[in-house]
Amino acid sequence: MPENKNIDTEPRRVIDPYYSEVPRFDDLHADALQRAEAGDAAAWADLGYNYLYGLGCEYDSEKALECYRKGAELGDMKACYGIYEMNGNGISLVSDEEAKAMLKRAAELGDGKAGFILRGGD
Repeated sequence: MPENKNIDTEPRRVIDPYYSEVPRFDDLHADALQRAEAGDAAAWADLGYNYLYGLGCEYDSEKALECYRKGAELGDMKACYGIYEMNGNGISLVSDEEAKAMLKRAAELGDGKAGFILRGGD
């Protein structure tokens, strides 16, 4: 089989269909770590998601929850919703009470999906 010379073999970047560079998950995770260390609340939510799904790092539900809680503490609605979702996905680290409180907090911070759920939507 002939070698495909159109494949990007550079280990840290991929090329999207529009030929612009898009960072891989390990780059995004490293960036989120730096932003979180600088106090960026949204970065904590990003880290929680990364740890929860093993994107750019090893899967670790405890680290995911720790990051989501830090983001929630700093007022990030995605972090609050992430805690709620962990409970909904059956991750026993999050109590029903905490999940409900975080859903309410996410809605208060402007998360439309959280508000929809609180109004009785799925």
